[in-house]
Amino acid sequence: MVHKDLPVKDLSYLLVTVSTTRTFDNDETGKLMQSLFQEKGKKSRRTVVKDSMVEILKAFTVNFDDFDVFVYSGGTGITAFDMTTTVLRKLSDREVKGFGELFRKISFERSGPLTVLSDASLFIISGKPVFVVPGSPDAQGVANEIILSISDHVYSEINRN
Repeated sequence: MVHKDLPVKDLSYLLVTVSTTRTFDNDETGKLMQSLFQEKGKKSRRTVVKDSMVEILKAFTVNFDDFDVFVYSGGTGITAFDMTTTVLRKLSDREVKGFGELFRKISFERSGPLTVLSDASLFIISGKPVFVVPGSPDAQGVANEIILSISDHVYSEINRN
């Protein structure tokens, strides 16, 4: 529920796939994510970046003024390539741990114990919500259901005067 005194703007979302192997054309997870956002009438654009600190940060900084909410998909696991959460955590003003906890709880109930290896999270960076979720297509339904149900409220709360 959003506070009545805070009008909710029509938020725009940048959907960032982080991958060592995917391109814009073969990024099925990104396509699925964008279709889920479009079904809910949300403005979104997607992009694909490599698993690199520079590319992960560049997707945020270059697009900072053009988008209200950032959703990174991929790079939340435990391999040496999985650095999305680690990179964004260093930049964040605040981490909202409840998002990742809820994601892992629901995912565990649906898919089993390996979901605890995901470092899904929500960061607040310079007044912008930045969600980080696993890159698997199976994770998209759970992650985006949560994101779409809370992002208006999150944005409104962190931009309160």
